[in-house]
Amino acid sequence: ILMAINTTVGFAYREFGMGGVADDAWGFLAVCAPIVVIGAPLGAFLGSYWHRLTLAGIIYIIDAAQLIGALYVIQPWTTNKTDTPLHL
Repeated sequence: ILMAINTTVGFAYREFGMGGVADDAWGFLAVCAPIVVIGAPLGAFLGSYWHRLTLAGIIYIIDAAQLIGALYVIQPWTTNKTDTPLHL
């Protein structure tokens, strides 16, 4: 609940006090909000009933998948360089 309050206050301050929030940030908020609404209570429930080593194993698998996905997207071993890295 504290994170939701901080996010709401931060977005409101940025929108009304600092001249606006970027359109992409609104999109990211809209995409993440349903995931957080479902994921936070689910994580609290599973964290209460599953053993800590089971949760640690799940985190290891998720981290490995994230690393493999990042390496696939970034491909740091290639020699193909770009003059416009912002489009990546």
